[in-house]
Amino acid sequence: MERQMAQAHLASLLVAVLCQSLVPRASGSGRIAAVEIMLTSAAIRNLIREGKIYQLDGAIRSQHDVGMRSLDESLVELYQKNIITYETASAFCHDPEEVAKVAGITSTGKRASRG
Repeated sequence: MERQMAQAHLASLLVAVLCQSLVPRASGSGRIAAVEIMLTSAAIRNLIREGKIYQLDGAIRSQHDVGMRSLDESLVELYQKNIITYETASAFCHDPEEVAKVAGITSTGKRASRG
């Protein structure tokens, strides 16, 4: 009962969550932030209230149009801009298979040709 009350309270108060991972740059000099942004919406509040935290990543990805961004999306963007390596993106991501697919990496580990 206490857990449900805490989840309901958190869901009603939460505005946004911003997380960052500092990942090594491809150049070898320093790090750069890969950022995940979750803004509260009716769907996000409902998932928190119901304790379905495992579904938040999917909700974040499906609400990209309102400013949400998953860590994996951020990592892929940094990789596509050649700021980080694919190995770094893969090491820090939540879903390596999805990152490979979105980044255009083939099963052999090579970038798929864009023709």
